Amino acid sequence: MPRRTPRRTPRPARARLSFNLRAADAAQVNNELDEGWSADEQSDSSDRAFINDDESNWIDTSLRIEHNESSPLYRMLREAMVERRALLLIDGLVADNPDDPAMLRAAATLTSAFGSNFVEAPERAARLQSRALGLALSAECAQDASACDLRARDFDAFEAWVADNEDVGALFGLASAWASYVQSHSEDWNAVAELARVRALLDRTLDLDEGFEQGAAHIYLGVLDTLVPPALGGRPEDGRVHFERAIELSGGAHLTAKVLFAEQYARLVFDRELHDRLLKEVLAADPRAPDLTLANVLAQRDAAVLLASADDYF
Repeated sequence: MPRRTPRRTPRPARARLSFNLRAADAAQVNNELDEGWSADEQSDSSDRAFINDDESNWIDTSLRIEHNESSPLYRMLREAMVERRALLLIDGLVADNPDDPAMLRAAATLTSAFGSNFVEAPERAARLQSRALGLALSAECAQDASACDLRARDFDAFEAWVADNEDVGALFGLASAWASYVQSHSEDWNAVAELARVRALLDRTLDLDEGFEQGAAHIYLGVLDTLVPPALGGRPEDGRVHFERAIELSGGAHLTAKVLFAEQYARLVFDRELHDRLLKEVLAADPRAPDLTLANVLAQRDAAVLLASADDYF
């Protein structure tokens, strides 16, 4: 992860995910794998599907020895391995199933998450986010031939398509991939102009199920509302409402919401007390939570950097 500096724009894609394959994604992949895998490998959790737990996996074994199997750091490194290996695997599966919407969405999710969290080189990250958005759009096209021109439609036609769509997972997946794409192409004004489409997708996600992925759509909208100060069109108080709702919906388990609340809102309005309180809560929390462990460990690392730089910022 790159080091953070004051006023640096955060990565909205960070709000996206658990960085574990969801059960549905894992099942989609497992159904396509060789039958040579053992029943144990296919019946266990998603990370077991990609990295065996036995002694033959020397990388995993070395991580266990160095970092302790029960430590959050070990879990983070292990899940990063899962992401990378799954990314390679699913690329091959997409090549064999180019018209499968579920496979395309799983590939988009993995590619975007990997590019946002484990790739430091901006150019490579931008390429991965371009591919992720392409996969997400291809999924919509594969599911509905009339949706193959979504990116080229005028905004009113795009908004009408969004309003008629009730697939919350597809809407949010497309929104998150698109947001990550815009973030990685922030110097391209054509890309930035597409944020209105991202917001339309996120608003529809909230209309259908605001608790989807533990309120992640609220985190995205909180980031969008706090990218710039009010004088430039920002809506920080709307952003605060979104961040607070995301924290409420996840029961405080989604630590990324608090980190971005501190970085995006508290720094924007120069609220040092709120900033430090949120970050200290993140650092004191247990990062282990279903589908959030890796994201939470990364959030704690970012929280430590932000807290250490607070004196210089404020």
